[in-house]
Amino acid sequence: FEHYIDDKIVEEIIGYNVGNTCAAVGDPYKCDGRSSAYGDMIVPMHPKDFKKVANTICQDSLMVVACYTPFRKLNDEGRPELITDGSVKSRKDWKKVILPTDEDVKDRMNYLAMYKEEIKGTGLAITLQVGNMFVPFYRSLSGNDFFWLVHDDPILIEEILDAEVDYFYKIVTEGIKIGFDVMMSGDDLAHKHGTMIDPDTLK
Repeated sequence: FEHYIDDKIVEEIIGYNVGNTCAAVGDPYKCDGRSSAYGDMIVPMHPKDFKKVANTICQDSLMVVACYTPFRKLNDEGRPELITDGSVKSRKDWKKVILPTDEDVKDRMNYLAMYKEEIKGTGLAITLQVGNMFVPFYRSLSGNDFFWLVHDDPILIEEILDAEVDYFYKIVTEGIKIGFDVMMSGDDLAHKHGTMIDPDTLK
């Protein structure tokens, strides 16, 4: 089991380039804007290719990624685009953010249904990855300023976290209707020297 397999490793496994196991194009974990082109969320690897990867390495689950909250802002052309540049540094910036919609939830559910159809009769499982509360914050939404905001404006942090929870709640609720086997909720909260946020503050 590994939810993230790099595109170069995937290519070695199956012999051709289909992206990584989180995105067909670009890499959300490396802040690669191609994975969120034109204001749309991550397009996952095609389920046929993911199934081939899983069968080749004896992995028993395909993963549908719904762990990034799709916060948007208007670009210079007045078109909504995903925030990936860490530009939400203050409450003033947050007021301009466009919150996720039901269409965003529907988008993820379409992929979940497509993956579920692909694995029928194979014995493979479907994992729905949701609830990365902090990674999108300090990689996409606010960048390293997130760690200052935790102390300077903790109420703002809580408001944004609440918006994320609302989105993930809808994802899980609708996902249960379609059906999945495993729910993975993960985050990067620490490094080798300890937690990235003071433990009492984190609690």
